[in-house]
Amino acid sequence: MDTSLATAPNRVLDAFVAQPLTAAEFAAQLRQACNAGRIPVDLEDEVDAALTVLDAIPA
Repeated sequence: MDTSLATAPNRVLDAFVAQPLTAAEFAAQLRQACNAGRIPVDLEDEVDAALTVLDAIPA
């Protein structure tokens, strides 16, 4: 089992914890930012990992 998502530092998930949003709401906003090109290239891997985690959280 790959545990890299669980052990890697992730600034995107840190930001999620600080927001009063559900996982689905935060993921939707994150996807909108990605589609609009507002995510810096150096965060793309963290964003991908964060979306994987956020999508796994039950609503």
